[in-house]
Amino acid sequence: MKRNYKFLFWLLQLTWGILDNILGALIFLVLVIFKQKPKRFHQMVYFEIGNYWGGFNCGFVAVVNKNPSEHLLKHEHGHFIQNMFFGPSEILIQLASAIRYWYRELKYYRKGLRPPKEYDSIWFEGQATRFGYKYLE
Repeated sequence: MKRNYKFLFWLLQLTWGILDNILGALIFLVLVIFKQKPKRFHQMVYFEIGNYWGGFNCGFVAVVNKNPSEHLLKHEHGHFIQNMFFGPSEILIQLASAIRYWYRELKYYRKGLRPPKEYDSIWFEGQATRFGYKYLE
C-alpha cells in the first residue's frame, strides 16, 4: 500500500470502522492470553488455529486455519478493507458470511456434496476476494 494511502486507510479503520477493530482487539487479547502466536500479513494480524476450515476477520485481526493459503489471507484482508467502506455495518456482513459458511458446510460439504454456486458468487465474498487481490498486488 502506498505511503500516502496508509494514513487514510488507518484513519478510516479507526473512525468509521472502529467497532470491528475493537472486536478484533478483544479477539487478539484473548488469543494472546491463551498463548496463540500472532503473525502479520500486510496491515492485518492473524492467528492460525485448527485445520481445514477457512477463516474469519474482525478488523485488523483474522483467525484462519493452520498453514493458510495466500488466497485465504488475501480474502480475509479483503474483508478488512471492506470495513473501511461499510464501517459499523461490516459486522452484518460478517454475520451473513458466517451463516452462509455454516449453511454450506452442513448442507453440502459434510454430506460429501458440492454447492451449486462458487463461494465468491455472493457479492460480499466476491468483493472481499477482489479487494484482497487488487489492493495487495
